Amino acid sequence: MKPTAVRLLLAGALFAAWIGYLGYQVLTRPVSAGQPLVVSRPQVLVSDLDVVAEVSSTEGAVEVTVKEVLYQREGKVKVGDTIKVTNLDECRAPHQETREKDRPQPPLDWTGNGPYLLPLRHRFAANEYEVVPLPESPGRRWDWTRPPRIYRDNPETRAQYHQIGKPE
Repeated sequence: MKPTAVRLLLAGALFAAWIGYLGYQVLTRPVSAGQPLVVSRPQVLVSDLDVVAEVSSTEGAVEVTVKEVLYQREGKVKVGDTIKVTNLDECRAPHQETREKDRPQPPLDWTGNGPYLLPLRHRFAANEYEVVPLPESPGRRWDWTRPPRIYRDNPETRAQYHQIGKPE
């Protein structure tokens, strides 16, 4: 066999292996509510308080009970505290604003009672917090909305959170 044919076969085999690897990555990616799970690095880096909390709704009132404090810049929030989070109903994936009325918005991040990872910042009132909105990032268009994000607590979410490495 000629050397050029061997190189062509080798290149073809490497290409097929690469495409197979990419297909494997797509099939095994973490998915939350039908969307790939991506914890926002900029959002986590600017938050003052990162907690895993049990979020529950009863008769229209939302209750947030801290199960674990992952990071706290300053303050005295501890496990078992009940805190007020003001903007849980705004948390959804980022989307581009359009003039089209019939274009659906992405689904809310808060899909029901359960544990969530919440990147928070302190509000002016005592024991009142809000979910940090996604900060400006290079390359983002000005017409993108930047809603806050919360994340269902699961092993994939924790792994992505711990890879971010908050500054001490």
